[in-house]
Amino acid sequence: MIEIIEELQRDAAERLLAELQEDHDFGSIQDVLNKPHVFRVKIYAKDFDDILINSSTELRELQQSEYPNLSAVIRSIIAEDNFLNRIHGNRGLSGIIVKKYRDEFLKNNLKPESFFIVDRIDYPQMNKNGLFYVRDGMHHLVAYGLATKMNEDAFPIIGYYCK
Repeated sequence: MIEIIEELQRDAAERLLAELQEDHDFGSIQDVLNKPHVFRVKIYAKDFDDILINSSTELRELQQSEYPNLSAVIRSIIAEDNFLNRIHGNRGLSGIIVKKYRDEFLKNNLKPESFFIVDRIDYPQMNKNGLFYVRDGMHHLVAYGLATKMNEDAFPIIGYYCK
């Protein structure tokens, strides 16, 4: 289960926003960091079953009710290795970007740091099987799952939960 480390004070959330504005989808980051509560959290391998993303290995745009969890996407990429050579339009999951991040994680023994999840319940049309939704950082999370083969010893990873 996701473990809360600490709640960020408003000034710390604003500093984080300033640091990340060039590296991320600024509108998405601004939206989540302006929520009333921003927590630094530990996420474990088993939590990937409860975290939804808005894309998959399919090239079509998914309906919110179809959003898969991170574990399912990672399993489908492992089963369909050619995905890592594809680009997805419409801000979907790009295999080329996932492969780039996976290779960086493997080469440099890194972990993802700046990813943001929110409650799935904030999106009533979204897949009811998830508890959380990745607002920013899905490529990093999928790549890390692939790089580590979801080995529990490679977790936890630390990110942000905004509520």
